[in-house]
Amino acid sequence: MEGNYILIASKKQSVVHFLTENFKLSSGSGNFSSRTEATNIIDKNHNERYKHLRWRENPAIWIRILSIDDKRGMGFAIHIKCKVDPWVVGNSNSSEEYYKKWSFPSNHNGYHFRVAHGNELIFSIVGKQVEKFDPSETYFLEYLNHTFNLFQENLKLSLLNKKTNKISETRLKSEKNIEVIAEEKEDFNFQSEIQKEVLNIKYNFNEVVYEPKPKKSKKKSTVSAYGRDTSVSARSLLLANYKCEINSNHETFTSYLYKENYMEAHHLIPMSFSEDFEMSLDVEANIVSLCPNCHRKIHHGLNHDILELLDILYNNRKDLLASCELKISFNKLSIYYMKYR
Repeated sequence: MEGNYILIASKKQSVVHFLTENFKLSSGSGNFSSRTEATNIIDKNHNERYKHLRWRENPAIWIRILSIDDKRGMGFAIHIKCKVDPWVVGNSNSSEEYYKKWSFPSNHNGYHFRVAHGNELIFSIVGKQVEKFDPSETYFLEYLNHTFNLFQENLKLSLLNKKTNKISETRLKSEKNIEVIAEEKEDFNFQSEIQKEVLNIKYNFNEVVYEPKPKKSKKKSTVSAYGRDTSVSARSLLLANYKCEINSNHETFTSYLYKENYMEAHHLIPMSFSEDFEMSLDVEANIVSLCPNCHRKIHHGLNHDILELLDILYNNRKDLLASCELKISFNKLSIYYMKYR
């Protein structure tokens, strides 16, 4: 019996470690080995401000983990705050609907999933499944990313409303849409500049050495708002021989500038996460050649479609990324891309 409690405590600790490592949060009050005390996962920027508030009243707490020992068996439960009604149909007893939505392994004994209080999703792991449970598995990672984005939006809204009492959720969504449109416009202009640069270097192309590159300040003519150098992206298209790195059979149309199959450059590790790395992300090892359809899909597709593309690109690029001191796990890369829809 004592061995079971040790296993459960160890698994709880590993889950907390995964969450705090990948989502930039911190664990608040709680004892992993305690059979009664819960461990809270809290936004570290607001940990001190909200530390005295209770779990359901605290907008800065996303997840609560606690041990369980009931008729289902011994294990632990992961409580995740999330507004339920926008994304799932049915009441709290419609567990099969939730399993179907997230592809949860409902046929495995020891996994239980339910909704409580209308805004709290509870995933329980008991018995033999405790040792097997891995929060980085695709089925659970997508679930975590979805609820984490909701958590961030709700926390932001809570803080803004507390400060001004005037900013509405509709306004926040409107501002988010404006940001997306601005990013799309910036990328369109950047891709156009890349096409011109391909023509400039096509007949004067030198061998590329894959090695770490320090971060550089922006240049007026060749660097975009995100610090992307058009010449680096252009070389990446040439290295790919103007083929899509998802599927080399993806043909588009002939570029009027460089008279080859039109492709677009995409930074596999997004430039918006540059602060997470000591070396530059704007290197050929991190830039892939994609057809316009795959490029749009990796930006705007469904999460499971994005994960399929990322799996192909990551496995082809992880060694080159490591050679440029850009080591990253597939789980971490996935988290960068997952979106709330």
